[in-house]
Amino acid sequence: MSLPAIAAGAATQHYGLRTASYAYATGAAVLPAAAGAALTASRRQIKPAR
Repeated sequence: MSLPAIAAGAATQHYGLRTASYAYATGAAVLPAAAGAALTASRRQIKPAR
């Protein structure tokens, strides 16, 4: 769980705080959206048994 924080620290040194913060926030927003899309897609593929 500490890998994102370490990656953000390394990105801050290379790209600056503002760019690293935007990238971190974008990643934090994209991951739940992708998980929700995958969940929706998997629920549509499951057909109820009759």
